[in-house]
Amino acid sequence: MKYFKRVTIAFSILLNTIFGGANNQTLSARNWERKKQGKVNFVWFIDRFFWWQIDHCLVSWTKWIIINEAIRQYDVKFGFDPRTRKHWYE
Repeated sequence: MKYFKRVTIAFSILLNTIFGGANNQTLSARNWERKKQGKVNFVWFIDRFFWWQIDHCLVSWTKWIIINEAIRQYDVKFGFDPRTRKHWYE
């Protein structure tokens, strides 16, 4: 079951990338972000598709924000500048 879940998440990230979404973001997280911005979204459809999970898109977006913040903190701690794509010690 874990394997299927990971493959499904990877496929969602791939589709989001193809449609121009943010790095490492699933379609669910992207649609929640679009809802927050008042843009056309499919949150209602995705949340119904994952009926057994309460607020699936919101939870996906929250996880994506937390993961991105952790990556940013890691980069800052170990001297990586995302603007130049170089470590500070180089």
